[in-house]
Amino acid sequence: MSNADDNGFNPYYHYPHTVSQDAYLTVNRVFSYIMAHHRYRTFSEPYLTERWQHPNYVSATHLPPNQMIRDADIAAESIVAQTIGMTTAEQVRFFNDFVRSRIFYDATQRAGTLLDIFTGTTKVPGVCSNYTNAFRYLCGKAGIPVVLVCGPTAAGIRHSWSQVYVNGTWFTVDVTANIVLTSTYTIAVDENPRLTAFIKELLVPSNK
Repeated sequence: MSNADDNGFNPYYHYPHTVSQDAYLTVNRVFSYIMAHHRYRTFSEPYLTERWQHPNYVSATHLPPNQMIRDADIAAESIVAQTIGMTTAEQVRFFNDFVRSRIFYDATQRAGTLLDIFTGTTKVPGVCSNYTNAFRYLCGKAGIPVVLVCGPTAAGIRHSWSQVYVNGTWFTVDVTANIVLTSTYTIAVDENPRLTAFIKELLVPSNK
């Protein structure tokens, strides 16, 4: 944390010591979005006493990527390099097709890592979140604004998909279902549309 002392205390930062459970969960969901591009560790500062009185208190610090993440970054960059000269829409379709060519849906096996997906010679098992995270990672590397969205299907099964910003419009991409760049989506319902709107505003400010 910039300007922090040896105890991790930053005099320029306001430390909230109480927060609602809903706010705590929302903060953690924001971190899950950010971690498509950066890794964070949550912690409590060593000077914080009687931690039990603040069950929803959390701080975070940025972590350097480990070797597997660095290798995944290099692999992702080589994949993105194949799209040089393409339009944004063509890139999105390329990333969708690439991820689908690298994963087969299987919830009973240990899912492949990003490095497996990006560099393996055979398909690896995965579920919707693996499809979505790999797609989001590639879009992020290509500089395409992308938001992960989660929510229940009509059958009550929790599902994840993406929304990407292409040519001034947010479109839905569900790599698992092979639905690409559509403005209408009926498979599942966003469980937190306010958070989705917040993340979109962070990525593409409305007054930009």
